[in-house]
Amino acid sequence: METNRMRKIEVQSPEDIRFLIEGLSRAARAKIDLHLPPGAVDRDDELRKRVEDMVMEVRHSIAVNGMDAGPVESYMKKDSTEEFEPYDRKLHDRMKSLHTELEIETLRVSQLRREAPAEATKIYEAQLIKEFEGDERILAEIAKKIEVGDRAGDLGIKPLERKQDTEGEYAMSVEVLKGLQTVSFTHCERTLVAY
Repeated sequence: METNRMRKIEVQSPEDIRFLIEGLSRAARAKIDLHLPPGAVDRDDELRKRVEDMVMEVRHSIAVNGMDAGPVESYMKKDSTEEFEPYDRKLHDRMKSLHTELEIETLRVSQLRREAPAEATKIYEAQLIKEFEGDERILAEIAKKIEVGDRAGDLGIKPLERKQDTEGEYAMSVEVLKGLQTVSFTHCERTLVAY
């Protein structure tokens, strides 16, 4: 058990880890380049690799939101998909007002869903009653005309002047047609038998 253990560096996001490691790597490279120029011996490459490995071991000393950072290589990738814009107070106020407007419209829609069917029913009933009253008034006027007038219901139709003559002629025409009907059937039957 190590009693000499240092407290971990606490960061809030992967960008903070990237910033720390890039800064540490830059400082280590600057010190190596200062004391051992890049064009020196092959031994420099081994020393440089060892320093880079030590910088990468820093991950054991970093905690992200209280959890161990894990592999540092995953934080070193520059193509992070998360990007954050700076805080915009006007945009925040606009979003807040739109959210309030959305809540007001939602309340209005729910109120209309409760009240609109009853109002539509009342309007429909009022129109229906008005139509029934109009129809009843027209029927009452027609009934009154029928009761008052004896002449053909008093609907504007004049009684026939020669009613009995017309009825007699109609009866005689019907008899003639019946006679023609029997004659034509008998004539057809005789014609069929002949052939």
